[in-house]
Amino acid sequence: MIITLQTFWTFPAAVNFAEFARVWLFGVRLINVDGERNEVPVQPVESISSINKISVKPEPVAVSKTVAPKPCCNICLIPYGETGIYTPRLIKECGHTICEQCADKLVNAKLQHFLICPFCQKPTIVNGLAGTLPKNFALLEYSRDVVQRN
Repeated sequence: MIITLQTFWTFPAAVNFAEFARVWLFGVRLINVDGERNEVPVQPVESISSINKISVKPEPVAVSKTVAPKPCCNICLIPYGETGIYTPRLIKECGHTICEQCADKLVNAKLQHFLICPFCQKPTIVNGLAGTLPKNFALLEYSRDVVQRN
């Protein structure tokens, strides 16, 4: 059985390789509109060993105090509060959090006893008002920490 190897060198590929080799070996030659040639020499690449010998001390970076935003409801964009209508309420089935006011609006929108999460569409049974949903205490603690840092 005779197997022949076909070369994939086509004429455009050979020209591209030849142009690459010429630029790599001799540098870039630019031709002006007047027909004059300007040669741009190729800078030699430093060896890795010479780069490793150079010690560069990092400059000190000014540390600015970043202020974390206070958590807020993703529906009405009002920051959560410890008590009242802006208390963060946890949607039991999916774990998303919205404020009590928005949860009440979602429950009363269709006069039903369940709330459909506005983010993932999972239904959660609510017996009464949205105040019966559990508070998101982790979010309240985080909110307190943000206020104390500022």
